[in-house]
Amino acid sequence: MTESQIIIGIPGIWKNRTELIQTVATKSEGYLMAGNIIHNAQKNIGFQVEVYDHEPNLKESFIYACRDSFQQSLLDNKLIPYI
Repeated sequence: MTESQIIIGIPGIWKNRTELIQTVATKSEGYLMAGNIIHNAQKNIGFQVEVYDHEPNLKESFIYACRDSFQQSLLDNKLIPYI
């Protein structure tokens, strides 16, 4: 049996990978990011992550994919997402 996999794309406001790592460490209640893993030692859970440079068409992709289920302010980056 093949293990199921869920892939989540999260547009972020971080200027670079270092800023993302710092945000995860300070805002995520126990998760740390190292390499391509986000891990919480207390919960013994980890996730593989991939970080990409800014993609100017990502917003348009989310608009089509969400089918009006996201508020426009979220799509406009007026709300600041935290991990």
